[in-house]
Amino acid sequence: MTSLLVVIVLILLAVAVWQISKIHSLTQIGAGARLNDSQVANHKDNNINGYLMFGFLVFIYVLSIYSLYKWGPLVLISNSASVHGEEIDFVEIAGIAYRGSFYAILQPVELLEGMDVEVVQ
Repeated sequence: MTSLLVVIVLILLAVAVWQISKIHSLTQIGAGARLNDSQVANHKDNNINGYLMFGFLVFIYVLSIYSLYKWGPLVLISNSASVHGEEIDFVEIAGIAYRGSFYAILQPVELLEGMDVEVVQ
């Protein structure tokens, strides 16, 4: 377990050093016209990132539905120790359904709004 922690810390340290070197190279002024346009996102990069975000959204939805199917009875059915606890469980389930419905409707709309959808006429 200790060796796993050491490996994780070394990986995080390497990532931090890499990020600091990238910041250092981006902030250097001088040495001629050293222009690096590869760091600027273009239209193609934005579309790829939009599709990846949409794929991640689908993955989260599938994972949420699977977890509710697999472990839903443990969480969503009232196993309360008191009558007052059953009321709290009902309010929790109603809140999850209320927030979940807004999330399921608005999140794809927000992602699709930023994507470039080409209409063929």
